[in-house]
Amino acid sequence: MSEITKHIGSRVRFYRKNLGLSLDELADAIHKSKSTLSKYEAGNVVLDVDTLFDIARILNVPVEKLLDYKKPSAIEKAPFTARGFFNRAGNYYMYHLDASMNHIIRSVIEVKTPQEGEEEITAVFYNNVTDYDNLFNCHYYYSGEMAISDLYTNFSFHNQINPAEKVFISAVNSLKNENYTMGLVAGISSVYLVPTSFKAIFSHIQLEDDELILHALQFTKEDISAIKRNHSLLLTNVFSHFGKLK
Repeated sequence: MSEITKHIGSRVRFYRKNLGLSLDELADAIHKSKSTLSKYEAGNVVLDVDTLFDIARILNVPVEKLLDYKKPSAIEKAPFTARGFFNRAGNYYMYHLDASMNHIIRSVIEVKTPQEGEEEITAVFYNNVTDYDNLFNCHYYYSGEMAISDLYTNFSFHNQINPAEKVFISAVNSLKNENYTMGLVAGISSVYLVPTSFKAIFSHIQLEDDELILHALQFTKEDISAIKRNHSLLLTNVFSHFGKLK
């Protein structure tokens, strides 16, 4: 079968698992056998249009999310005119602290290459990744857009399962460092179910120094003093903790 058919099947599998549906449950919902659905997901059978729309409806995703295959191009495009850290398509590694367990959460933001005629830069947020070789092995999946300037970069994401759940990320688009930067993530706390904001590190490479990451992500006395003075959460001295990573 074609790469397109395999891609569509893999997207169906990912969104099904993200919703916690078994093969049997989705097969029953679309009035197909489990073996047929398994062949769809493996890319061994082409999905007809009616079934494709049924699956998208049940999985609560726009059908275009299942049809987002993009043919690899031999010519690498350079659609980003802004300089700095977020100046290319590809994967960015993100690190933040789990407030309830005080350990580092590893995530990946995948920035898509805009196709000809597209104005928006789309992105995918794989939150809490357990396997870098298979990003679909994540706890939460978000899709959205990226807006970039020479000074900062913003991401706006929404959850597939609950469109009302949104994540907003604002990061420093540093012109001084090629490997990493920091930003703030805002959303709803999964622990306390209230609005929250926390620090995050973004890197072009996988970071292994947990002690240094933990130190950089914690709020310092200077951070607390700045909050009291400005009545807002600000990122200052972004690179003061990263000397060992250079």
